[in-house]
Amino acid sequence: MLKDKIYEKKGCQTQFYVHFSTKEHTYKEHIADLIKDLKAGGYPLILDEHEYLRHQEVATYFPPFLQRSLKKLTKE
Repeated sequence: MLKDKIYEKKGCQTQFYVHFSTKEHTYKEHIADLIKDLKAGGYPLILDEHEYLRHQEVATYFPPFLQRSLKKLTKE
């Protein structure tokens, strides 16, 4: 259903911020296809790629990305 929505709004200028680890199980299960579909749909992407192994490590790596992203968005 999400893929259909992505292509339905193809070319939309909504910017997506995606944090992920290429070594963590959710990357192959969810994130890789999402990024592929968003790119094919022409969406602007901000990707924050890391290589941690355990999903729990998102608690360490995501907050700095969130802070940088919010700071950038509030300055625009």
